[in-house]
Amino acid sequence: MNKVKALIRNKVWIVSEIFHPEEVSTAYIMTCIAEKAAENCDVHVICGPVGYDKLTTNSDSNKFEFTIHRVATPNFSKNSIVGRLFRLMILSLGMFYKGVSSIKKDETVFIVTNPAFIIPLYALIKRLKHNKLIILVHDVFPENLIPAKIINSSQNIFYKTVKRIFDWSYKQANLLIVLGADMYDVMRTKTKPDQSIEIIENWANIEDIKPDEFSTNPVIQKYDLVDKVVFTFAGNLGRVQGLEFLFNIIKKVTNTRVHFLFIGGGALLDFFQAEVQRNGINSVTFTGHMDRREQNVFLNAAHFGLVTLSSELYGLGVPSKSYNIMASGKPILFIGNKQTEIARMVVKESCGYVFNEKEETELLNFFNNLNSSHISLAASMGQKARRVAELKYSKSHILEKFKKLFNE
Repeated sequence: MNKVKALIRNKVWIVSEIFHPEEVSTAYIMTCIAEKAAENCDVHVICGPVGYDKLTTNSDSNKFEFTIHRVATPNFSKNSIVGRLFRLMILSLGMFYKGVSSIKKDETVFIVTNPAFIIPLYALIKRLKHNKLIILVHDVFPENLIPAKIINSSQNIFYKTVKRIFDWSYKQANLLIVLGADMYDVMRTKTKPDQSIEIIENWANIEDIKPDEFSTNPVIQKYDLVDKVVFTFAGNLGRVQGLEFLFNIIKKVTNTRVHFLFIGGGALLDFFQAEVQRNGINSVTFTGHMDRREQNVFLNAAHFGLVTLSSELYGLGVPSKSYNIMASGKPILFIGNKQTEIARMVVKESCGYVFNEKEETELLNFFNNLNSSHISLAASMGQKARRVAELKYSKSHILEKFKKLFNE
């Protein structure tokens, strides 16, 4: 009897707005988790169509050991807020229909908080079907609407109503997975005292991203930065990253050895470019977007990796790019709340520097006092960062934690 039972694989439903072959981080993370879960479980994925998040010529050519169920959506404009909202609503309802018609009692459902609409919908399925529900919290909704300036106040009646719905939804989960201690603290205030909450951090891609020579780096050579102390920000130049504070500091830096390299796009890119031109700043370079497959190149185009986060985002998100910066053997310069997950980790592991948004004078002095000796110090801290990435945040180490969840 035990042998027969051992041959029966747990059925796991993984639900995500975006999935392979999309290239954004959520799609990559959920695809890796599905692959790992499929080693021991019968895995079915419910997601949006190919090219849902971006145009892509790729397809489901990879031979996965799981089944993908794609939900079709109308082709509303991706550049319109209203159009994107309708697409998300229709996708969420389609994913709900697929779930409610397919999921059976005692099966495991694993959802990520994108799109946010599926959180209450799959909480409802949990109540109807009595399945096991695990929620991977990448973004804390609706609290993240306030720092994003979508809602102005927590006293807003609409916000209060939505918050009650989502707090109820989180409470239906058998397990909440959060990305750090700060997010754990926030979710604990939203849930039952005995709610199961586990911290599983994002991982570093230590296989594909490795320390490489700075002076021969193609990006460094292209922009003639070999003789500079380079701070590189790679990612979205958005409104919740706290980048306005950093740019106010950059305007005042007088140390000609220091250079800031910004890789990527975002809502504030045009504004920052205009500010650099208007103020005649020579210490900033914008490269534009670089493909995710070039991470090993652009993450190594630095002495320090820049990670910024608005203090309003305490506990609402964790900059996962931090782990790949560590994989590249670079120390982190973190600017934001010192109690956030990445700030705590940098201090604990001595793999960088941390400043909050009130330490303007201290941060400016840090930049202005940098010299060649700090390059060797950065290399030493970068070696520590790489070791920590290998020991604590490797992909294999983190994915084993998810695999264990699906077999409990």
